[in-house]
This record gives sequence, structure tokens and C-alpha cells, in this order.
Amino acid sequence: MLYGQGFDAEEQARLEAACAAHGIALDKVGYAYGNPRPRPEYFLPDYDIAFAIGRSAIEAAASGCAVMPIVPQLAGALVLPETLEDWAAANFSPRYFTSAEVFDAEWLGRQLADHAPDRVAEVTRLVRARHDIERAVDAFEAVYAEAMAVDAPEGSGAEFARYLARMSVEMDAKWGELECRIVEDAATQERLAEMARALAAAEARAAALTDRLLDRDGPERHPLRPVAE
Repeated sequence: MLYGQGFDAEEQARLEAACAAHGIALDKVGYAYGNPRPRPEYFLPDYDIAFAIGRSAIEAAASGCAVMPIVPQLAGALVLPETLEDWAAANFSPRYFTSAEVFDAEWLGRQLADHAPDRVAEVTRLVRARHDIERAVDAFEAVYAEAMAVDAPEGSGAEFARYLARMSVEMDAKWGELECRIVEDAATQERLAEMARALAAAEARAAALTDRLLDRDGPERHPLRPVAE
């Protein structure tokens, strides 16, 4: 599954060809493909592999997917337990990796050779332990406390507050105008309707998928699915 970021038609075709060469069907999920899907924890466990970066990569790994970070014209390596910290430090993006290369059938074959359910499950366990919401909240609170402990430079308080207040009023008006245009746009209305239908379908499967996510024995895995499926 190509998850989150957008690629042009030529790059999509190259990735699809690489996947087809190894008997893997490629779905594309995200606003860039007109296929946004809310609540990734509902649909990500249905996939074996996710091509993703940043938060999308974390979401996919936490849901049990094998993650292969790629960006336009650059491909990284399968995220493994021993490389997880390096990938996290690079925001799961091959832009910052010296080992980045072009994604093609040969590259994908090397990544699949390193694919093993137990190693993918270990990455999932580590991501859930190291990137959970409690740690994120603690980090935000620590930054806030540090900022509050520093004395503001003279003359930067009330003046800046008034500027922010004025800017917020202007931005609220602009967002209001934008929302009115969005509501009147037929294509956007249809997209919203598709999102609502996708959400309804996801809700219907919530109980079963939640059981899988909360399985104490670790994420359930299943073999790579061929294109024929």
C-alpha cells in the first residue's frame, strides 16, 4: 500500500510494476489519490506492506505493517528493529539516508528478502512502546514548561498578543469563506460522501479489528497477497 504522500503518474507506474513483479497488489490511500481514509488503525491491519514516511510510517508500523520508506525518486530500506531508531531520527524519510536509491523491482526484491513476520512484529512492538500518546503528551508538556520558565524579552508580550488576536480574527474570516466555497463545490461534496461511506464501512469492522490490535500475543500477520487476490 502506498500510504499518505503523493507521487506522479510515472513514479506510481514504476512502483506498481515493481510490486507486480513480486506478485503484490498496490493500493493507494490518501488525499493525493482522492482516497482519504479516516482512522488508519481500522484499515492498516489489512495490509502487509506500507510505503510511507513520517507519521504515516509510524501509524503503519504500529498497526503491524512492514514499512518501506520512499519519497519521489528515492527509496529507503525496510524498517527493521535494528534500524528503527535511525529511521525515527530521520522522520522515516530516505531524504536523510545515505543508502537511499531508486525504487524498482530489484530494490523491492532486496527488501522482501529481509521481510520476516517476527521482525516486523518486533518493530510494531517497539513503535507502540516508544511512540505512544503518553510519551508525546509528556514531551509537549516538557516543552511548554521550559518555555514558561524563560522570561520573555522586554516589549514582546502585550504587543505580540494583540498582533496574534488581530491575525486570528482575519484568519477566521478567511477560513469561513473557504468553507463556504468547499460546501458549494460538487466534487468536494462527493469526496466527503465517499469518506462518510468509508467511515461507515470501517465502523462496521471496528470490533474485529480492535481485537486484533489488542491481541496480547502481538499483531497478527498473514502472508503476502498475490495480485490475483
